[in-house]
Amino acid sequence: MQWLVTLYAVLTILAVGFAALLTLQTWEHRRFARSRSKHPNRRPPRGRIALFVPCKGADVDLESNLRPLFEQDHGNYELIFAVESLNDAACHTIHRLIAQYPGHHAKLIDAGISTVSGQKVHNLLVATEHLSSAVDILAFVDADVRPPRDWLRMLTQRLDGYGAATGYRWFVPKRATLANCMLSSMDSAVVPIMFPGLHHKVWGGSWAIRRDVFDTGRLRDAWRGTLSDDLVAASVLARTRQRVALEPSCILPSPLDVDLSGMLTFVRRQFTIGRCYTPVLWGSVLVMNCLSQAVFWSSLAAMVWGSCTAAEWTWAPASVVGLLYALHIVRAWLRQQASRHYLPNRQEELTAARQFDIWLGPLAGLACCLGLVGSAFGRRISWKGITYEMRWGGKIRRISFAPQRVSPEEVEGLSYQRVA
Repeated sequence: MQWLVTLYAVLTILAVGFAALLTLQTWEHRRFARSRSKHPNRRPPRGRIALFVPCKGADVDLESNLRPLFEQDHGNYELIFAVESLNDAACHTIHRLIAQYPGHHAKLIDAGISTVSGQKVHNLLVATEHLSSAVDILAFVDADVRPPRDWLRMLTQRLDGYGAATGYRWFVPKRATLANCMLSSMDSAVVPIMFPGLHHKVWGGSWAIRRDVFDTGRLRDAWRGTLSDDLVAASVLARTRQRVALEPSCILPSPLDVDLSGMLTFVRRQFTIGRCYTPVLWGSVLVMNCLSQAVFWSSLAAMVWGSCTAAEWTWAPASVVGLLYALHIVRAWLRQQASRHYLPNRQEELTAARQFDIWLGPLAGLACCLGLVGSAFGRRISWKGITYEMRWGGKIRRISFAPQRVSPEEVEGLSYQRVA
């Protein structure tokens, strides 16, 4: 029995130490975000930008998400939307917006259905195939985020001295449901780990790269046959020793509305992709997350059992639970405070998610642990109606899909550019 007590003590020390380090990083994240918001970059924009927007399906509030892309305060950029086919549900919205902004240089590219790469990667490969020599910077944004008017300028101005610049997302639940609040809590916990930090990671929904780095790093070649655009880009940036600038003001709100099944599917998919592309990082996260969850929930169970049996040792697990829970509350409060600097206009919408994150965040941690464990098995994932089977190293072995169809009446009137 003594060995079990010793093991518990060692694991507890590791879990508390890990939680303390995360708390310090979260405090530094809030300081960094506050500093960046107080000293924004006000230099005029420069350089021609090609802004790529891969789209698939009618995401939540798609038109509201895409409209700000036409209204950026950077005056020298072109918009390139890329879809898999004219049948895609996003085409109607894109076509309507292009018509509403006739003076803006924007086009819609029909990339065709991919049989080798992930559909998003394929869309980007086709869209970047014939880049104008006038383009100095390539920027990328997902269709499920909603950038402010200064997003493109703030993002690309950070490229001075850096090969790439990145933001991230912050889920904004459409409804205050358990699934929405849990996923928002899980994803918000990632933000302080990325900002600030010394790494080459970028997030594919809000990032930019210099044209010379894109070309010399042969990113298009690296993308072929892969599923993840951003993890592959991060690998190229690391290989070419290009630093990544992190810009908190480019953390973008992303509307969220999922059920519990969709939430668990999303978490497992994200971690499965991570396991295929960054197995060492994935393994480290798996070990530390499972360790933290095991210590917290086993201590909680021991505390309840000890209280029911009036055991003298009840104070020990109770102290562990109290300490870990207190550190969680501090971390959640700090990151929610930081969100006020980059999402000042979304705080009312985030009220329920914020309260859940602060007081019930351990439930999200448990769900995250389940997703991590689930991602350890199998290499098949489904993403927007397409199923991918992955090889080790991130290459795609097989793709199966069921193309969506629309009626001729829905197709009529759409204008688009077909790229061979």
